[in-house]
Amino acid sequence: MNTTTVIAEDQAKEFQTILGELKGGWAEVKALPATFKTLQNDTALIGQQLKEVRRLVTGRVATNPRTRAHGLVSEECSRHLAAQLVVHCH
Repeated sequence: MNTTTVIAEDQAKEFQTILGELKGGWAEVKALPATFKTLQNDTALIGQQLKEVRRLVTGRVATNPRTRAHGLVSEECSRHLAAQLVVHCH
């Protein structure tokens, strides 16, 4: 059983175009694993840096005695305001 396939000229050109695009884009596809590895490393580094920043910010807030609840002032500030009120009323 002998069968031959006849390919039209436009089909052959289309096939050659597709092959050319594959050959031209293969270099970019070939570089993808290295690009993904770089992205993974960068993401891991950013994650570590973010954890460090969170730790530093948490430590700073917990140990800062000047941190007050919203609407409150320090003892020193309240004494100053009271003194200004006394002087103003006098």
